[in-house]
Amino acid sequence: VFLPSDDPQDRCSCALNSMDPSQFSRSLQTLRDAFEQETRQPGGVTKETKFNYAFILSHSPDREDIDLAVQLCQQLLAAEPQNRLYLFCAAHAHYRLHHMERARQYCLAALEIEPQDRQALTLLEKIDKSMQHGKGLCVWELKFRAIEKHIHPERRER
Repeated sequence: VFLPSDDPQDRCSCALNSMDPSQFSRSLQTLRDAFEQETRQPGGVTKETKFNYAFILSHSPDREDIDLAVQLCQQLLAAEPQNRLYLFCAAHAHYRLHHMERARQYCLAALEIEPQDRQALTLLEKIDKSMQHGKGLCVWELKFRAIEKHIHPERRER
C-alpha cells in the first residue's frame, strides 16, 4: 500500500503529508494490524510490511511510534545496509526525533546510493537548516547567560 512506485522520486511521503488526521490514523491502524498479524505467522514479518509500517510510523505525531520506526529501520538495515529506502526512512525518523547528526548520516548514505533523490536532498537541506538554527540558538543562549551572569552575579548556573 505504501511502497513507492518504480519511479524513485515518487514517494508516499507526499500522500502521507496530505492526509487528514483521521485518514492517517486509519492507515496507521491498517499497517499496524498487518504487522501484528504477520508477527504471528510462521515466516514472520515480511520486509515490505516492516518497511511500510516503519515508514508510516516515522510520520506519526507520537514519539513512541517514531522510536519504533527507528527500531524497525535498524532491523531492516541490518539485513540490507545499502537499501536507500530504508536509509531514507531512518533519516526521516531521526529527523523527527531531533537526532540531527544521525539523521544527516543516514541521509548522506541514501544520497551516496541515489545522488539525485529529491526527497533525500530536501530532507538534508532541512536537517542542515535545523542544525544551523540549533547552533545559532546555542550561541544566543551562551550570550544571554553571560549577560545574565554579569547583571545578576548572585544567580547560579542552571
